[in-house]
Amino acid sequence: MVVHSSLATVTMFSGSLFYIALLFFPQISEKQRSLYEALEKQQHYQGSLQSISSKMEALEAKLSEPLEADKSPDSHIEAHEVSRYSTIKLLNNLMEK
Repeated sequence: MVVHSSLATVTMFSGSLFYIALLFFPQISEKQRSLYEALEKQQHYQGSLQSISSKMEALEAKLSEPLEADKSPDSHIEAHEVSRYSTIKLLNNLMEK
């Protein structure tokens, strides 16, 4: 078993990186532990930002679509309300994080 390739594989797990690293390196130092914890936080925030970015792109695409001539004004209003609700929900998620 090669330790360095195992560590690269470990970073792919979504579980606690520190505890997984302890399996491979039981004598991990305090500095290394804090670095692993910082890496975990960075990966968490990166995942959150990616999710938010994807949702914003989907919303932008939806808002860029032209109105459909065969739909009634009430249908357009309902669709707008759904988009508005999605935007508010996304903003609330941003405020929580």
